[in-house]
Amino acid sequence: MASRLQERFFDHGLRILSEHGHSGLKIIPLCQSVKVTTGAFYHSFEGWRDFIDQLLEHWRVERTTRLVEAAEQNQD
Repeated sequence: MASRLQERFFDHGLRILSEHGHSGLKIIPLCQSVKVTTGAFYHSFEGWRDFIDQLLEHWRVERTTRLVEAAEQNQD
């Protein structure tokens, strides 16, 4: 289960991706967006690869959950 700070990193990371693409997603702009130091990033994740792996898993779970909820609401 992700911590609140990790969730903030994920939310901001996805926003940066949507606005600036893959090339815009870097540690310093991400930390500036979250308003924390790079030390907080490295306290939350083992490194960049760990962040990316967890970000993708977060995105997959969130999207899957939304699809399931939408399907359950559809009575057809």
